[in-house]
Amino acid sequence: MGKKRSSTTRTNISLPADVKRRMEKVKEAVNWSALACRAFEDKLGEIATQKEKKTMTDVIDRLRKSKRESNSEVYQEGFESGAEWAKSFAEARELEALQECYDSLGCDRDKWFSTVEGKISAHSTAELVYFAMHNEEEAGRDDSDEFWTMAAGEHAPYGQSSFVRGFVEGALEVWGEVKGEL
Repeated sequence: MGKKRSSTTRTNISLPADVKRRMEKVKEAVNWSALACRAFEDKLGEIATQKEKKTMTDVIDRLRKSKRESNSEVYQEGFESGAEWAKSFAEARELEALQECYDSLGCDRDKWFSTVEGKISAHSTAELVYFAMHNEEEAGRDDSDEFWTMAAGEHAPYGQSSFVRGFVEGALEVWGEVKGEL
């Protein structure tokens, strides 16, 4: 897969000193930027809901928040599945490739689940994740299906992007905890 361009921007935020100190004491790997991004998106959705005259951007923000909330159960199932896969079966090279791809997307990670390099993808979300970890030219859809059946189980809803996103973030949380020890 070719190198992806990041469509993120860097910004500074101010935090109370006490919050910053408590954040620095956290021992586990936490992606504070991703967490802040989700909070910003939630607030945008909340603001869009309260406006009388809504623009299409307001509608999109509100629906993104709604979708995130309704998919949280499926997301959590994926998160647990991804964490278990990372602990039991994942290869370091798979997790490294997954982390590199995920990081390259920054705050715009939602696009990963519907686009490839800015174009609408013919591949499912699950296939995109599989191809991020494996050489796309050498792997195919059957390989992706085999991977997901092994990694998440035969009845896992890996056709739902919220499950796949949870899987990725669960796997990367485990990776974040161990990669410094390798």
